[in-house]
Amino acid sequence: MAVTITKPQINVREKLKELDFETVPFQKMPSGSVIQVVSTIDSGSVSASANVVVDTGLTLSITPTSSSNKILILVSQQWSVTRTSDNLFLDFRLTRNGSIIYGPSRDSRFTTTDSFGIIEFTGKESINYLDAPSTTNSVEYKVQSEFFGSGGTGYWNQSVDGASATSTITLMEIAG
Repeated sequence: MAVTITKPQINVREKLKELDFETVPFQKMPSGSVIQVVSTIDSGSVSASANVVVDTGLTLSITPTSSSNKILILVSQQWSVTRTSDNLFLDFRLTRNGSIIYGPSRDSRFTTTDSFGIIEFTGKESINYLDAPSTTNSVEYKVQSEFFGSGGTGYWNQSVDGASATSTITLMEIAG
């Protein structure tokens, strides 16, 4: 007895046209690939006297697609300070869901001695930090700062004369 088997005809060209080569599922992305990016710009001004921790206005959340992925945090924070005494510091820190994960950093220290009264400083703080939150729940990142010492005022997202400045925070999910 002979059995006849017929193969279905598949038009390979038609099947290839059905594929979306511009979209790769995030589960198939190789390690190190950028899965998603969220970013925000803040120009709302914040000011405080010395020895107070303040939220600088840069806050952003992201929901990782896998608990093995990492989050690359990129911050560009505009700041300015007026000071009337020596040995003042401006610290920055980064928090994840309220817990400090970076800092405080003593990047900005004002130690000049003078007798000319108020001195003004303006600058930009940059933070690049790779975090491993190990979750698929929403994660909130926040930039905080503290201007401490005595005599002076710290300003975030504005210059000492009140002109608005812009700061940014970007979160990138990186495949683990």
